[in-house]
Amino acid sequence: MASGLSWVWLLTWSLWAAVVFKDWQRQPRDWRWMFSLGTLVIVAWSTIGSLDDVNNLRFILLAGLAVVVLLSWTWVDLAASRRRSRRADWAGIHGYEPLAIERRRSSSSLPDGLRRLPMFSKGFSPATEGVMVRDDENGRQRFVFDHTIRRKVTWFDAGGVGTTGTVVAMHRPGMWLPLFQVRPIGIMYAMDGGPLGDPVAVGAGTAFAKSYRLGGHEPRNLRGFFSDELLAAISEKPGWVIEGEGEWIAACYFDRSENLMSLKASRLRIVKAEQLEDHVRDATLMLGRIADRDARSSARGVGAA
Repeated sequence: MASGLSWVWLLTWSLWAAVVFKDWQRQPRDWRWMFSLGTLVIVAWSTIGSLDDVNNLRFILLAGLAVVVLLSWTWVDLAASRRRSRRADWAGIHGYEPLAIERRRSSSSLPDGLRRLPMFSKGFSPATEGVMVRDDENGRQRFVFDHTIRRKVTWFDAGGVGTTGTVVAMHRPGMWLPLFQVRPIGIMYAMDGGPLGDPVAVGAGTAFAKSYRLGGHEPRNLRGFFSDELLAAISEKPGWVIEGEGEWIAACYFDRSENLMSLKASRLRIVKAEQLEDHVRDATLMLGRIADRDARSSARGVGAA
């Protein structure tokens, strides 16, 4: 009995130690892995006083739970590995260079100017996956990647709410956009970091006013920059979250549930590899319209001078 008990006891503890190690390996710089460590302590406490019964049901349940956790995490990791592999293949086909396909902290995978945009800086534990870049003409660059960040929704919510979305970003040397944000009406703070700056007045009853909000720190300048024609072009497809400042502009897409009773939750869109070409094309076209507006405004300023 003692030898059989020792074997079962050792197996249970070993499985939960593996859970703790796997959790730490998945998020080494995030304190949330300590929840698994706390579970290990609970496992130890729950087996006290049961060492005289090798068939104790608690051993079986605890060992089984550890196996389920390890198998589910392994399945998630394998799915992520396949997703990253498909992203790398897509990059090669479409002329992109993979920069950081593996999951990394955004501080080491994204340029400083891009990381200053609120969608990447308002929150904690920002990370990227599948970062790829394409060099266009005149020193311009286009970035495509999945971005994850956690934001605190309530004061007692220490861990925050995590959100992930596929981002398309553009870098145009010489462009100088005022800090702005275009966001869908009703999008939650946890999704994009909340409204930015002061609201910019737009025509009431317009398609843009029904679908979007425009904000920034220079409302008057922004209203002059975002012409009615440009706002109408953006409103052709409701759901974009767009931010820009200086030489950088980025966008991701928000999928809204049809109604409160819908089983499909509202969330930022994570684009699959087979849908990425259409997504990047639509985002590039829209971001290009905004960037070209800056180029036309600069040209008029030079002509006036």
